[in-house]
Amino acid sequence: MRVLVLDTLLQQADKSNRRLPADVLPRLYKEYRTLAKLEKEGYNALYAYLTQNNNGKQMQGVNGITIFKYDLTKGDRILYAYGKDLPFLQKEKDSLVLLGYSNHDNQGSMAKRTDFKKSHDFAYLSNVVKNLNSVSLENEVLTEEELYEVASFLLSESFTGYAYTDEELCQFSADDIEKHLLLSEEQKDVIVEYQLEKAPTLIMGGAGTGKTLIAVHMLNNVFNDTESISIAYFTQSRILLNKVKEQYKQLKNETDDSHSSIVDFWDINKFCLDLIDIKEKNLINTKHFIEVFMKQKLPSSSKGQALLEKLKKQNISFDNVWTEIRGTLKGGMKNWIRVSPMSQDDVSFNVKKYEDLGYIERLPDNKKLFQLKDTIAKTIEKMNSDISLESNDKKIINEIISYFSTFNPKLKSISIESYLALNDEFSVLSKEQRKIIVEIYYEYERYLELNDLVDDNDVVRKVIESGYHKNNIYDFIFVDEIQDYTELQTYFINELVADKNNIVFAGDVHQIINPTLFSVSKLKELFNNNTTNEKIRERFLSTNFRCQKGVVDVANRLSELRRQYIGSQKREMEQAEKSNVNICLYDPYRLEYSESNIQRLMHEIIKYPQVAVLVPDTKTKENLLGYVKDFDRPDFIFTVDEIKGMEYDYVVCYNLIDYYQDAWKKLTETDIRDTRTKYRFYFNLIYVAITRAKKMLCFLDENSLSTIENALELKYEPDFDADLLHFSDLDASVYGWLKQANEYKQQGKFKNALQFYNIVKNDANIVDIYDCHIGLAEEERDYETAIKYAILKLAFLENSNETSENIFEQLQYFSKQLDKNSQVKKLADFVTNSEKNVSNLATLLENEFIDFEENEKDIVSNYFINSLELLMIEKLDKKRVPEIRKQV
Repeated sequence: MRVLVLDTLLQQADKSNRRLPADVLPRLYKEYRTLAKLEKEGYNALYAYLTQNNNGKQMQGVNGITIFKYDLTKGDRILYAYGKDLPFLQKEKDSLVLLGYSNHDNQGSMAKRTDFKKSHDFAYLSNVVKNLNSVSLENEVLTEEELYEVASFLLSESFTGYAYTDEELCQFSADDIEKHLLLSEEQKDVIVEYQLEKAPTLIMGGAGTGKTLIAVHMLNNVFNDTESISIAYFTQSRILLNKVKEQYKQLKNETDDSHSSIVDFWDINKFCLDLIDIKEKNLINTKHFIEVFMKQKLPSSSKGQALLEKLKKQNISFDNVWTEIRGTLKGGMKNWIRVSPMSQDDVSFNVKKYEDLGYIERLPDNKKLFQLKDTIAKTIEKMNSDISLESNDKKIINEIISYFSTFNPKLKSISIESYLALNDEFSVLSKEQRKIIVEIYYEYERYLELNDLVDDNDVVRKVIESGYHKNNIYDFIFVDEIQDYTELQTYFINELVADKNNIVFAGDVHQIINPTLFSVSKLKELFNNNTTNEKIRERFLSTNFRCQKGVVDVANRLSELRRQYIGSQKREMEQAEKSNVNICLYDPYRLEYSESNIQRLMHEIIKYPQVAVLVPDTKTKENLLGYVKDFDRPDFIFTVDEIKGMEYDYVVCYNLIDYYQDAWKKLTETDIRDTRTKYRFYFNLIYVAITRAKKMLCFLDENSLSTIENALELKYEPDFDADLLHFSDLDASVYGWLKQANEYKQQGKFKNALQFYNIVKNDANIVDIYDCHIGLAEEERDYETAIKYAILKLAFLENSNETSENIFEQLQYFSKQLDKNSQVKKLADFVTNSEKNVSNLATLLENEFIDFEENEKDIVSNYFINSLELLMIEKLDKKRVPEIRKQV
C-alpha cells in the first residue's frame, strides 16, 4: 500500500501562510520517515502502527467522507483516509492518504472545513522523504531556509519529471527540450516561487529562454488545488496560441491531471470580437492598414496625396504611421486611464495654485487644459504626506484625482493635446512629425466609420463599454508576448482577472521593433495605483536554449553597447545571457563587402533551406534578388520585421548597420538621454536579427562602422569561403528542405512553407499542405478558400481513417465570417450539420472546386455522397445510423 501526502497537509507549512507551529515540523518530518519505512513492510504494518500504537480511530460524520485520526503526540493529531474513499483519486484507490495536521481542540473543525470530495494535489511519501534527506532534523526547530525548502517539496513535485540542471540540459537539443517540455532549474524556480506566494508577476527573458514553456507548465500545474478554477492564456499570435494549446494537452495527458480547471486559449482580438459579435473580416490589421488604407484609400483624394507627400518629406514610413496610431494615439493610456484633460473653464478652483503645488500640469499647446503631473498613486501619496494642505485643498485634489481615475471607453484615443505633448521618450517621432500622424489619424477614423470597420483598440473599447467582459472573469491569466500589446489591451486583460495576484506576464523588451509604448516601469504603475496594493514581481531568465554560444555572445556584446550609450532599463534585465551550450561551435563572421563576395555568397545560399538573409528595407531586398534572378528558390530574404518569430540555422545580416549609420553615429557621438526610446529601437532591431540565428551568423555591410563592429567582436573574413563560413555543415538534402517547410508551418509562415513543400511535394504530408492553405487563406481573410481546403482535409482524413479533430470547429468559425448567401458557406454548414439541405450540390461542388486537382475533386465528391447517403438513411432508419457511420 502506497502512502500519499495530500496538499492540505504539506501546504500547511507554506512560508507565506504557515499554519503549523515551528516545533511541530520536525516531529512531522520524522513521522514521514517512520511511515515510509512501514510502507515498505505493507498494509498490516501500517495498520498496526496507526491503530494499536497511536490510537487511530474513525472520526464522526465528516462531510460524507470516511476520515480517521491518529496521535502524532499526546496533543497533536494527523488526519488520514483511504484512497478508495476519496472520489478524485482514480489510480490510487489502494493507498493511505495523509490529509492534514491539527491539535486536539481543532481536529473536528479542520476536517469539516476542508472538502475532500473535490480534487486535491498529492505527493508520494517516498518522494517527500527522499527530498528530506538534505534537511537535518537533529534540532527541534528548523531554520527558516529549511522550512521554506520543505514547504516547496509538494509544490515542485509536479515538475520533477521535467526539470533538469543546466549540465543535464546540455545533452538535449533545443528541439528535444521543446518536444519533451523540459524545464531548467531557473525556469522551475520561477514557477515554484509563484506557487508558494502568488503575486502579479512579469517574466522577462531574451529569445529562446523558455518563457512560453513556463506558461505551459503554469497552466497545467500552478493551480492544482481543492477547487476547479477558470484559467486563460492570452497571446496575439494564433500560431503561438495553437502551439501552447497542443503542448498543454500533451502535458496534461502525461501528468494525468485529475483536477477540473478549465483553460481557455485566446487571441485577444478573437476574445473581444466574440463578446461583441463582430466578424473578424471587419477587423483592420497591419497588412490591411498599409496595403488598403495607406496605399489605396489615402491616395484617392487630394488631401490624402498631400499627406503622403508630407510623409515622404519627413521620411516617415507606413510602419511608423501604424505604430504611432495603434500603439500611442489609440492604444496609449495616461496613468492607465482614458479621460480628456480638464479645462480651467470648467472648474471653479484656482488652477494655478495646484499647479504651483505640483499636483497638476498644463498642456504646452493649450494652457487652459491640464492633467495630473504624476501617477494617481504618487499624487495620493504626495497629498497624504503634505501636512500644509488645508481640508478644502485635499477635497479639491481628491476631486481632480477622482476625475482622472475614471476610464471613458467612448474616447477613441488619448487626447490629441496629450499626444502632441509627449516627450521623445514615448515616441520615435518628433512633435512636427506627430502633427502629420494626427491628420492621417482623422482620415483613418473616417475610413473605419464609413466602411463599418474596427481595429484592435476599438474592439477592446467596445467590450469595456458593453460590460460583457464582466461575465468572463478568470481566476488566473497568463499573458504571453506582453511587449506586443497596446497599453489599452494590457489594461483590459488586467480587468479580466478576479484577483490581481493571479496574473502573469511574459515578454522580451529587446524584441520591440514596432513600439507600443510598453515599458516595465509603466506596467508596474498598473499595480501601484489607488485601487490595488499589489506590487508586480519581476523575474529574469538568462539561459538561451535556442542559440549556440557564439550567437549569444554577440547578443550580449550588443547589450553591453546599449548600456554604454543609452543606459539600462533595469539592471537584471540587462544581465548577460548564456547559451545552453558552453562551447562556441561556430564563430560569427564579418565578411568584407565586395561584388565578388556578395555574388558568391548569394549563389551558395540558394543551395540550402536553413539560411535567411536579413535586410533593412524592401529596396535592398530587390537589389539582392538581382544576384539570383535566374534561380528558382523560395523566399529567403526578409526585413527584420518580416522575420520576427522565425528562426534559422544560419542568418546573414546584410547592410543592417550601414543603413542606420546616421543614427548610430548620433547615438555614439552625442548625448541622447532624452530620446532613449527612439534609439533603443536600433539596438532592438539588431538584437532581433542576431537572435534569429540558431547556429551561424554573418554580417556584411557596405560601409562599416568600427564602433559597432568592433564591439560585436566579429571574426573578419576578407574573401568568401564556403567552408570557413560553415556552409558545408548545412543540410541540402530533401530531408533538410522538408524539415524547414515543417518549421515554417509551425511558425505560421504558411506562404513560405508552401514554397518549400512544393520543392519536396512527393515527400511531404499532404495534410500539412492543406493546413498551410487553410492558414494562409485565414490570414488573408479569404474564408471561402479556407473552407474549401478544410473540407478537402476533412474528406481526405476520413478517407484515410485518420483523426479529423478541430476541423468542424474551424469550419464553424469560417462560416460565421461569411454572408448567408455564400454558396461555400452552405457547404460548410452542411458538413457541420447546421444545414441539412443543399440544392444543386453537384453543380455547386463542380463550380467551387474547379481549380483543384482531379483526385482532390473526387475525394470531396465521395465525402459528400457518403454524407448524403447517411442523411437519407437517417431519415429512414435512425437506429441503424451509428452502425453505418462506423462502416463508412
